[in-house]
Amino acid sequence: MIENQEFKPLLETTKVIAESAAKELLQSLNSKHYEHKYDERIQKEVKATVDRVLENLILPELLKTGYSVLSEESGNINNSKSDGYQFILDPLDGTYNFLRNSGPSAISISFVKIKDSGSIEFIFGVIFDLLNEKLFWGGKQFGSFSDNIEIFVSDTRNLNESVLFTGFPARFDFKMSKENMWSLYKDFAKVRMIGSAAISLTHVANGSADSYFENNIMLWDVAAGIALVEGAGGQVKYRLNAQSEDLFDCPVLVLATNTHLLDKLSVHDELLETSGEMI
Repeated sequence: MIENQEFKPLLETTKVIAESAAKELLQSLNSKHYEHKYDERIQKEVKATVDRVLENLILPELLKTGYSVLSEESGNINNSKSDGYQFILDPLDGTYNFLRNSGPSAISISFVKIKDSGSIEFIFGVIFDLLNEKLFWGGKQFGSFSDNIEIFVSDTRNLNESVLFTGFPARFDFKMSKENMWSLYKDFAKVRMIGSAAISLTHVANGSADSYFENNIMLWDVAAGIALVEGAGGQVKYRLNAQSEDLFDCPVLVLATNTHLLDKLSVHDELLETSGEMI
């Protein structure tokens, strides 16, 4: 691993931004009630005031770096620096879990480069686990860490001994082939759904889960986690599920796992490549 010194200061700044926002939110929990409603455009999508509260804490600080930001709440915000580099922000992943106190939630920030080919280089990701008050950060050129302890993907080699984390996002298409879905799930020893894509990917990155698969999830839900898995020695394949230059309107299919299991999951190519080539 060769550390990329060019973006190390930016990574450190992003860690401070995430930790500061998390601290302010957690200190307010006893004194504030956060309202929510369901999105009129997307069935099952929850919108809450807490998402905006966190975005208002994080977004201005990211914009001070000069880079553009794609945020779940505000969409694309262009800034002076370009060359394809930008932040991707999910102020609160696992909003429903947070509101109901029913599971993990996280602040998720990634820094990426959108290449001319349309592929994405995930340079680093920062995830603050609000339930456990733990900071995850890293990327392929930095390694990945839980607080300051380096983490690695699992060494599990057999699917029938492995754990899959997955989910059914708000945009999930239940009309897709059930046979293909169940054929994937049944190959694993255990399947878990925890309601936060970002935290699911931290489990793959630290080796407490072996794989993550989700379809029609949004890029801001998974971008930071993808960087973490890659930094922890894992393998990630993804596919953009829409022919659009605007990543705000482009759900993705994501498979993240370790090197040993990636080859064995190739038997499910019919499911993984239903709508196009995986990257």
